[in-house]
Amino acid sequence: MPTENLNKTGLVVSVLLVLSLGLRLGIGLCSQPSASQQQRTQELLEKEKLLRERLDKEEIYIKDIKLEGITLLDKELLDEITLPFKKHLLSKEEIKQLIELIKQAYQDKGYTGEPAEISYEIKDNYLKIKVDEITP
Repeated sequence: MPTENLNKTGLVVSVLLVLSLGLRLGIGLCSQPSASQQQRTQELLEKEKLLRERLDKEEIYIKDIKLEGITLLDKELLDEITLPFKKHLLSKEEIKQLIELIKQAYQDKGYTGEPAEISYEIKDNYLKIKVDEITP
């Protein structure tokens, strides 16, 4: 026990020493970033933005599409909607278009409200679209 308390005390003293040295050198926790630090931060933010845009445009091969939770639409209609998207490279934008087509099918069948939630996931080149329907 005494050794454990000594280690904790030593740790606290070390942290305080580092903080006080940092304050004396002008690199405290509240100091303003330098112009080069600000420029580097801006560069990193721009790179992140470009990577996010690239990921959004990235395509993945979809072998098949599995639909879950859809009970109000006919299987034949769903097959007709999903067929053009199967065995193709799809971007996130194209997946969103597919989801919009499913929403439109609900409206075409007279269901005025949208499904409560439509989500998707891609696993092993299979696109799974899950719909939580609102019953009329």
